[in-house]
Amino acid sequence: MTEIEQKSISRKVEAYLNKQSKRTIFLVAVLIVLLVSSFDLIPHEEHLFSIVLLYTIPILVVSWFIGRGAGIFFSVVCSSVWLYSDYILQVTQGNKFFLPLYFNMVMRLAFFLWISTMLFDLKKALELQFIQSRTEFLTGLANRRYFVELAEREIARSRRYHHPFAFMYLDIDDFKKINDTQGHHGGDKLLATIGRTLKSSVRGTD
Repeated sequence: MTEIEQKSISRKVEAYLNKQSKRTIFLVAVLIVLLVSSFDLIPHEEHLFSIVLLYTIPILVVSWFIGRGAGIFFSVVCSSVWLYSDYILQVTQGNKFFLPLYFNMVMRLAFFLWISTMLFDLKKALELQFIQSRTEFLTGLANRRYFVELAEREIARSRRYHHPFAFMYLDIDDFKKINDTQGHHGGDKLLATIGRTLKSSVRGTD
């Protein structure tokens, strides 16, 4: 499988999960934890990396698609469930020295919390970058690039459904006088005020 195909599959999976409710994602994550813990209770040759990966999957999913709180919750749950599985296996093997199990749980919990927090922060950073790439900093309105994207989308929709749509163009009279009399700082404040006024005066669909 090529890298392009892998990216295409990951985008499709992400798009599918984005369409699901948080409740559905939460329940699926719970199911994954139960399946992994059931597998972990079966005596088998231990492959630590694979077990860590399996427990990490639900944590990554809920951290990305639900939020930080869900990531922390599943970090604690996965660490506790893993501890319980290790405890059961150790009891069945007649080993009663449990101190290393609690140490392992703390280390796993720290790892899960770290990876959950890192992923959540990464998502927030990407969302902020995405917003900034489409927004004019001073006014908070769509920049030229995003305006063209929206305009092309509306034109395509109008052609498909044969619905009319309208553009409205605003001009600020004597704006140069503001810059001349109050400086560029005054002009920037005026533009910012106009931007806020426009955003508060139109519907979300406009």
